[in-house]
Amino acid sequence: MDRHVYLIERYYIDRGHTDSLESEEALRETMLAVGEWCTHYRAELLVPRKSATEVQRAGELPSEQTEKRQFLLDLLEWISDNTDSAFRGTYNLMLDDGHLSPGASERDPKFTHFETLQWWLALTPDEFTKLQTAWRKKGLPEDLYYPEELHRWVEVEKTGWRKMIPGVIKKYYTPKYWELRKKEGQDK
Repeated sequence: MDRHVYLIERYYIDRGHTDSLESEEALRETMLAVGEWCTHYRAELLVPRKSATEVQRAGELPSEQTEKRQFLLDLLEWISDNTDSAFRGTYNLMLDDGHLSPGASERDPKFTHFETLQWWLALTPDEFTKLQTAWRKKGLPEDLYYPEELHRWVEVEKTGWRKMIPGVIKKYYTPKYWELRKKEGQDK
């Protein structure tokens, strides 16, 4: 079955919303759930502490689920312990059911955390449904990620200094932010 790309619903991790989540909790629970279907990982520190002795780890995940879960938790701890504290969250992490060496595959990995808050999943619809069940059990919203075709781009009116920018300026809306825009009567 083909994989579909799912994007993070920024509404839940952006600060200032009453129902915002801790992004680390959402990331951890998603990674652990998706990790059950993965066999390989690749992690890279982008801003390592000076004391870090290695900046990249990659390889096969343990096959036994309990060992795999602990391995993934330890991997997140290694990332946290070795990333410069001023740049927390600045790292790359990928999980997949195939090799993750550069150029090994043309498809997106099942789980991707790229740099800071660029997160996406590449799952079958059945896997995504199972992931939503896992989120629900952990008290996370079922629409934490959404199918990429549901995001919207809206042309922004050029005012002030933006008038000097050539071409069209567009703003990106996730489904939750689009709902808010509609409630405010700005969905035109």
